Amino acid sequence: MNIDYTLPLAAILALRGEGWWGRNMSDVRGGAGQGINTLNSVEIRGRGGWSELNLKRSRYYSINPGFSADLPVINDVPKGGRTRNEVFYIGNRITPGGNFTIGVDYLRWWTYYQGYARALDNRFNIFFQYAY
Repeated sequence: MNIDYTLPLAAILALRGEGWWGRNMSDVRGGAGQGINTLNSVEIRGRGGWSELNLKRSRYYSINPGFSADLPVINDVPKGGRTRNEVFYIGNRITPGGNFTIGVDYLRWWTYYQGYARALDNRFNIFFQYAY
């Protein structure tokens, strides 16, 4: 199950996001990327979501700070498995014209593990998209 929302706050500002819950969601990146506990054949249940502000700075540029969390049910996760993912991000979208978009993102990602210390990853993503 999931729910998506977009809440316009002003002509240049909107709040948007998604919430979800379910089981065996690894194919849609839920459950912190885990679908089935292979030690006991239990489907991993989870819930999570993301929310971001969309601020249109101009016709060609928007900035999107946000936060996301993915929370598997701890009792379903084997030792060493992921018990939580959290990410704070800032997405930048440049739309020079037509159907072309350039994305430049920074993500600060924490992953928590069953029985181990959490891990931190800082990521930069750059992409080019043409929609048709």
